[in-house]
Amino acid sequence: MNQMDKLKLVEQFSRKSAIVEGQTKIIQVSDYITVYIETIGEIGHSVYLDTFKVDGNTYNAGYSSRSDTLFVSHSD
Repeated sequence: MNQMDKLKLVEQFSRKSAIVEGQTKIIQVSDYITVYIETIGEIGHSVYLDTFKVDGNTYNAGYSSRSDTLFVSHSD
């Protein structure tokens, strides 16, 4: 997933738009997170979050291809 795709999903999250069935899941994590450890079963891996600005708010977001999930953290 490229930066533009992530930005579109962060915008969707920020504006509280409805998630379309079959689309990438968006999960909110704790504020100010820049690295999230995703665990699937007993295996964990790091998901690094990039900074995005949407409508004057700052978010960190990172994508996991393993679970097709975007993790979003507020960082205002």
